[in-house]
Parts: sequence; C-alpha cells; structure tokens
Amino acid sequence: MEPNDLVEPPLEPEMRIVDPHHHLWIEPPFPTLSPFPIEQLADEKRASGHNVCATVYIDAQRDYLKDGPEDLRPIGETRIVEAEACAAEQAGGAMQGIAAGIVGRADMRRGSAVEQVLLAHVAESPTRFRGVRHMAPWHTGMNFYNMDTTEQMMRSDAFCAGVSRLASLGLSFDAWVLFTQLEDVAFLARAVPDATIILDHAGTPLGVAPYEGRQDEVFARWKQGMQQVADCSNVVVKLGGLLMHNTGLVPPHGADGMTSEQVAASLHDYILASIDVFTPSRCMFESNFPIDRAHVSYGNLWNGFKRLTAGFSADERYDLFAGTAARAYRLTL
Repeated sequence: MEPNDLVEPPLEPEMRIVDPHHHLWIEPPFPTLSPFPIEQLADEKRASGHNVCATVYIDAQRDYLKDGPEDLRPIGETRIVEAEACAAEQAGGAMQGIAAGIVGRADMRRGSAVEQVLLAHVAESPTRFRGVRHMAPWHTGMNFYNMDTTEQMMRSDAFCAGVSRLASLGLSFDAWVLFTQLEDVAFLARAVPDATIILDHAGTPLGVAPYEGRQDEVFARWKQGMQQVADCSNVVVKLGGLLMHNTGLVPPHGADGMTSEQVAASLHDYILASIDVFTPSRCMFESNFPIDRAHVSYGNLWNGFKRLTAGFSADERYDLFAGTAARAYRLTL
C-alpha cells in the first residue's frame, strides 16, 4: 500500500493553507524519486479535502538550460514552472494556486555579480518569482545528493554579498542546512540584516549515522542553534521536511504510511520547540512534497499539523498555516 492511499478525512477543512515548500518534476532529478507532475499535486490536494489556497514551488534542479553560461542555466527551471503555473491558473479547480510563488536557484558565491542571474529569473516570471534557494547542507563524511557545498560556505564575503544583492531586489533567500550549521544561518542573518531569510525544514536535525541513537544530544544542540537563529528577527522558519529519512523521525523501512496521529507524535517535540522560540508569526508549515510523500499522504500530513496546534489561538494558527508564508513570499490570499 502506498502512503498516498492512506487518506483520512480532513480536520477543519475550511482552514486556509499556504503550502510554501513543494517540488514538481516529470523527470526526477535523482534516480530514487518518482515523477511528480503538477497534475499529481492537484490530485493530492483534491483528495486531501484541505483548503490549500496557494503553494510555493521550490527549486528542484530540473529543466536547466543545456547550453549557454553555466550560471544562467537554472533560469530554465523558472521558465518551465512559470508555464506550468499559468496553465494551472487557467485550468482552475484543484490546480488553482499551485506555484503562486516560485523560488529558483542562483549561486550566491558569485557575490554582487549574481544580479544578472536574478534579473534573468525575474524576466522569466515577473509576477511569481519570489527568491532563491542555494542549498548548503554540509557535514564531514556525509554527501547530500552530490551537492557542491563547503564548510561554512554561507559565512564567506562573496556569499553574503550575493544575498545582499538578492535582498536589494526585494527577493528572499531560502536556506537549507543541517542542524550542525544553524550558527552559519545566524551569521548570514546578522551580516545581511535587510534580507528575508527562510530557514527550510526546521533546521534539519539528523538521526542517522553518526547520530543514530543520540536523539537527546541532537535535540539539545538543534534547539540551541534554533535559538541563535530565532534571535535574528529577519529569519522565519518552515516547519516540515522532518519526514525525510535522514532525520530518524520516520517509521522503519517498509512500514505503511503514517496516520496523522503518528505524524503528530513523531514531530511533536521539534515542531512545538520551533514555535516556542520563533513564535507563530515567524513559523509556517510546509509539505516538502513529494519527498515526505514516501511516508505520509498529503492529507494526513496536514491533519498531523492541525492536531499539533489544536491548542493554539485562531490568529496563531492562521499565521502557522497561511499568514507567515503569505508575508514571507508576498502572496495575496
């Protein structure tokens, strides 16, 4: 049975949701993944019964241009997703609102010279392009999808200058790092205080080797790093992506998809601690689909988030499920 087959009735189906982090692809960027076209996300939205009124597409290293300057090749992804978003808007129904915002790829290590790439992205998607994610996960002895990252990459003068130029154009920066790198995010936030920095996947705690069996130690270090990042008022955080296999928070391999109760129990400590240090006005739930789809259906994931926040006020839940994402990505709901 596929996790997507395990769909519970939606809790509070009228609640507005902005899903600020998902991918789409016809040809997966990595061989372990399956195709996930825009029509499939629409089907999962419809089947879930949740009121997902807008989504933000996050770079997936797909459809890059095959020739021309290397730095400009990522604009091919923005071009394709812009076309998909336009078609979705015209189709309406469950397609409506998908990729209302687009976050692409640009190499921040180019410093101020990255402006050429940023303007090219904006030209491809004048009303939807919202910012850049330059993925930076790095750990000794661990390789994440063969990414071109180095230790403390985000602390370099060139990287900070690139993010500064991004901010000057009114664009945001998505940071994906591991929990051992949270201090680097705080450094970048202090170095570029006018930038809106969006921390992906709640800082990505790890639960696999060399951290397997060290849950308490990981949580303590993660929380300390999250507090440092939260002290920077220009950072907001996405709550999700915690059902990737490397977090150690997912069921054993081969288990059926998770129920919403299992999602809530598994993510309880990390989600509530994140909200505690950042406050709801700086937190947003994300699906991280189709990556987290390996363990949970779209509907059950959002039910799990709703269970976790049942005791919060209506205003706090609005921020967590829609308001913070709309502000960070400048979406009109």
